[in-house]
Amino acid sequence: MQTTLTCPTTDLDVEFDLPSDDASIIRMWHAAVKVHCPECNEFHEQGYRDFFVSGVMGQFRCLPADVKEARVH
Repeated sequence: MQTTLTCPTTDLDVEFDLPSDDASIIRMWHAAVKVHCPECNEFHEQGYRDFFVSGVMGQFRCLPADVKEARVH
């Protein structure tokens, strides 16, 4: 699944693929995910669950604008 994080250094959005098959969801739900940021060349860490929810919500076009713009910081 495609999801997004906002780089805390540059405040730019970074899209990346998150594993979202059944086994990955079960295994990683409570885990932290480190993502290499091409904007600042650092790694940013966030909970898998937050990335997953952000990715799912981003797929719905009928959500209010403020929800569609929500990003994991």
